Amino acid sequence: MNKFFKILLLLIASYFVSNCSKSDPYPTEPIRDYTVQYNTDITDIETFLKTHKIQIDGSNNVTYLDVTTGSTDAIWADSRLTYRIFNHNSIDYKIYYLKFADGIGASPCNVDKVLVAYKGCLLDKTVFDYNDTPQNFFSLENVILGWSEILPQFKTGTYSSNSNGSLSFSNYGEGLIFIPSGLGYYSVSQTNIPAYSPLIFNIKLYEITRQDHDGDGIPDYQEDINRDGYIYNLDSGVYNVDDTDGDGHADYLDLDDDDDHVLTKVEIKNPLTSLPYDYALIPGCDGLSTDPNRIRVHLIKCP
Repeated sequence: MNKFFKILLLLIASYFVSNCSKSDPYPTEPIRDYTVQYNTDITDIETFLKTHKIQIDGSNNVTYLDVTTGSTDAIWADSRLTYRIFNHNSIDYKIYYLKFADGIGASPCNVDKVLVAYKGCLLDKTVFDYNDTPQNFFSLENVILGWSEILPQFKTGTYSSNSNGSLSFSNYGEGLIFIPSGLGYYSVSQTNIPAYSPLIFNIKLYEITRQDHDGDGIPDYQEDINRDGYIYNLDSGVYNVDDTDGDGHADYLDLDDDDDHVLTKVEIKNPLTSLPYDYALIPGCDGLSTDPNRIRVHLIKCP
């Protein structure tokens, strides 16, 4: 009898598994071709820019209003609209962005931490996330690529403390970012964000926290060798402007930037105080610390 019931249960289970599979409302979709999807995304984004204008309230919150294609009020016609090209998956992605305000403070590099207020919406203007009172910093290494590529184009502002312990921010960088899905979440759906969705963010850059990933005493942003605001960590064998010794590790992750077998944190230490020099005073091989054209001692193999 027990054997009979076991067989019956297996047959029932097989029936339900079979039927559930046939009626699955969320079938797995094959990953789309990146180039094809990008072409769709950029067309949709540019259509949005040509058929919408922005309306900003007293709190600098944005509403998108429909306009006729060709309207001089359209975002597309706004002289502040520009873009950056970012190569990813062998595609030159165009990321449009528009600045309402540049900000008056410092710009983050793309591996710093930032405090950002934001509102995110889809191209159909559905808001999927909103945070105008951020409490926590997050690393630009751990966000979507559209953010880490554009946030360095903005600067922080100023802030003051209120009697209730809260902070009031002003003079910060603020604007809009229009992100193709390949630099967003692509094929992975998120809460309120369908897969393959281009994204729009209204961002306000309140503050940044500098990081020192390799703990060598030099903040990451000062290991951005060409000072373009972007630190790269490409695979070995690929030229990297932020990899002094060409060992395949960007300086911000390299304990010995010039491969002279002396740790960077040792080379930049003032022998009189045993403390790191201020970055501007790090000497060159000849010991000079004031020549603006010197190559600092931690970036070159000295004789």
